[in-house]
Amino acid sequence: MNKLPLLHHPIDAIVFDCDSTLSKVEGVDELAKMNNCWEAVHKMTNDAMSDTGVNNSLYRERLELVQPTYKQMCELGKIYYEHRTDDICATIDFLTKLDKKIFIISAGLLPPVVEFGKMLGIAESAIYAVDIYFDEKGNYKDYEENSLLTRMNGKRTIISELMEFYPKIIHIGDGLNDIEAKEVVTRFIGYGGVAYRENIAKVSDCYVTHPSMLSILPLCLTHEEVSNLEQEQFEVFQQGVKFLQQWSHVHE
Repeated sequence: MNKLPLLHHPIDAIVFDCDSTLSKVEGVDELAKMNNCWEAVHKMTNDAMSDTGVNNSLYRERLELVQPTYKQMCELGKIYYEHRTDDICATIDFLTKLDKKIFIISAGLLPPVVEFGKMLGIAESAIYAVDIYFDEKGNYKDYEENSLLTRMNGKRTIISELMEFYPKIIHIGDGLNDIEAKEVVTRFIGYGGVAYRENIAKVSDCYVTHPSMLSILPLCLTHEEVSNLEQEQFEVFQQGVKFLQQWSHVHE
């Protein structure tokens, strides 16, 4: 990569996927491990991320297999954070200090994604995920079947709505339901630092494979923003440049 792919105009917000992007785990797979159905659920999850995309039929089938409890929802939020992507807290702090609004849009389950987001300093109002319902004993009852995030183009629809308030958005994610938003955002960054997906890499504006999320920083700023960084910020940025130049694919 001969030159840094800096932006021409500042972006207003950054949207992150959660599973295999902000965290190194797939939440539903972790729940499946707890309930002894990992192999079947993992195959469905991997197929959805790589080949079919998320849809209501798959979503229901996985949850009916897993039957997660309310207690397990609480545990999953902690698991997300324990397995957070390398340097994600520093990355979010860096972007927040530059007045970039941070969102999470995920087809994961709302309670643990919200809990994880709070640990990362992201407000609940900036988190979109699929709600889940329990009976009075805390056993699985149902999920938010009409959620946009359980169907194709759901993320694209939500991001398009956010663009009324944040016109220039970068979206970062690892799967098919993320790439659907490519045509409406300023830049789509495919993240392969947890799971490399060749089909996503081929169509991403930029595809990052370094495990550190700092590698996205040079893809999120303009020349002017870089020139105005304080020394400490610039050192963090330079670390991101190093990582990006080591492991990335950038399509000009």
